[in-house]
Amino acid sequence: MARIKNIETGHYRIPLAVTLSDSTHGQIAAFELITVRVRDADGAEGVGYTYTVGRNGGAVADVLRREIPELIEQGVGSCDRSFIS
Repeated sequence: MARIKNIETGHYRIPLAVTLSDSTHGQIAAFELITVRVRDADGAEGVGYTYTVGRNGGAVADVLRREIPELIEQGVGSCDRSFIS
């Protein structure tokens, strides 16, 4: 199984034309999209994403940028049981 070579994270804030609201999140003026592009040593790549309702997306993206490369360097960079909970 090929090892993960690198990752790229993206953080996009998408403002809404009309502010939404609900009882759980309150006012929602924007959505935040967090993406991760993963490439392995053989050149295969994939993209994953998640979103927030306008708060803390930057924190999620920062954790991915900071923590995942360290895991790859430690040898947890292959798609094996290490990532299965």
